[in-house]
Amino acid sequence: MPRLSPRPPPSAPWSRSRSGPSRRWSRSTPEVRRATASESPSPAAAPLTVADSGQLRVGQPVVALGSPLGLTSTVTSGIVSAADRYVKVPGEGTPAAHLIGAIQTDAAINPGNSGGALVDCDARLIGINTAGASPSGDPGSSGLGFAIPTALMQPIAAELAQDGAVAHPTLGRQVQGIPAGLFVQAVRPDGPAARAGLRAGDLLIDIDGEPVRTPEDLVKAELAAQVGQKMRITYERSGARSTAEVTAERIAAAPRR
Repeated sequence: MPRLSPRPPPSAPWSRSRSGPSRRWSRSTPEVRRATASESPSPAAAPLTVADSGQLRVGQPVVALGSPLGLTSTVTSGIVSAADRYVKVPGEGTPAAHLIGAIQTDAAINPGNSGGALVDCDARLIGINTAGASPSGDPGSSGLGFAIPTALMQPIAAELAQDGAVAHPTLGRQVQGIPAGLFVQAVRPDGPAARAGLRAGDLLIDIDGEPVRTPEDLVKAELAAQVGQKMRITYERSGARSTAEVTAERIAAAPRR
């Protein structure tokens, strides 16, 4: 009897690769997401209980649900490999996605799993499957999956339900990374940074005591901030070091259509 062997998907448009030998990233296609979203749940289905993702432990068993490669009602299992990960998922013709506080798991997460539930052994929701990584040239899962934790998912879901879009905090500046810190290229007029006294040409050293050396460091700080949160920024201007208190401000959300 001939043996069946898995075949790689044809030139997967949903795979996102990074240059070099590092990783290949995958997320679901719009077609798979639409097909998954259009499925009607059973009338007998009960809502999932949402667990506190802050109580997760490394090594804890988890189960990923979804429709990888269009195969609906697929379940894979694994453990929590790490918590509170920052992951930058490269874009292909689109801006990179930044995941903060992500749950890392070795449960297989393939294209089509995005948006599916990551649950614990009590069938409680702990995260939303978002991305998977594998070595370049290997389109399958290699045990590097990432999920948005419920602690971040719940306020986002509430905002989507109310406004139809998600607004993110910003400090209102453009920067470029240099070895000594972040060089401020521009500040938004009347934005939070401008109101705090920051100017183009300043060199950002740290935010709330955490060094910043790359634009990603600033993105992480902004994404982790709450609207209205005061952030203490250390900066240099003309060789003199000073501090400024900047209040994170909401980027206006796109109107609901």
